[in-house]
Amino acid sequence: MTAPALSPGRLAGVTLALWARQLPAFVVLAALAWGVFIATLAVAEWTFVIAVALVSTLHAGGVAAAALQGLRDGSSRVPAGFRAAWAVLRRAPSVVAIGVLSAAAVLVGSAALVVPGIAVAAALAPALPIALGEGAGPLRALARSVELTRGHRVGVALGQLLLGVVAAVLSLGVRACADAIPDGALPRGAASDVVFWGVVPVLVLTALTLPFVGATVAYRALVAAKEAPTAAALEVVFE
Repeated sequence: MTAPALSPGRLAGVTLALWARQLPAFVVLAALAWGVFIATLAVAEWTFVIAVALVSTLHAGGVAAAALQGLRDGSSRVPAGFRAAWAVLRRAPSVVAIGVLSAAAVLVGSAALVVPGIAVAAALAPALPIALGEGAGPLRALARSVELTRGHRVGVALGQLLLGVVAAVLSLGVRACADAIPDGALPRGAASDVVFWGVVPVLVLTALTLPFVGATVAYRALVAAKEAPTAAALEVVFE
């Protein structure tokens, strides 16, 4: 039986609902990631670039882990963010390997043409949630991601595009709100630094988690659709 099509609009809608429900966990993960970024500002430039790449990959893995928790049992409290961070740290080598291999594959595809790069990104999008949800190694997770998304990559790509646009709008909205704060509205010193160097970047990072949440929703939906016996299997996730 052919798996039902993965609707980009439906994927984006369910992702936004899950993201809103899991917001406390995603804010915790963004705060942890931003804290590490700040801590590495004093190191050499090349070390900082490597640190940012590693932390960004681990952050994406943490978001996937928190989204999986939310889909499985509805965990939405702040501790869910710490549990997700710990789950990723335990599998850090696999998460980093998947991030590096996926980025390399997308770059190679993009070097040929933009469309192949987008297709590769869609094919590999669920790799992180596969590794975290099924305990698969990097190569197995990538291979399973390619197989799961076969026949659904257009839907995954368009869904991710929609979520990327929403994430960009939310990020710009956060920045616009921060820029709209009148001069002198905040006390000079610590209070102002907390807002502009703490709260605003964390909220922007939280908004940018949307595509990673979408990849996790797509993974669960495709597993349900392709590996469950009924054509209505997407309702397991999209309910």
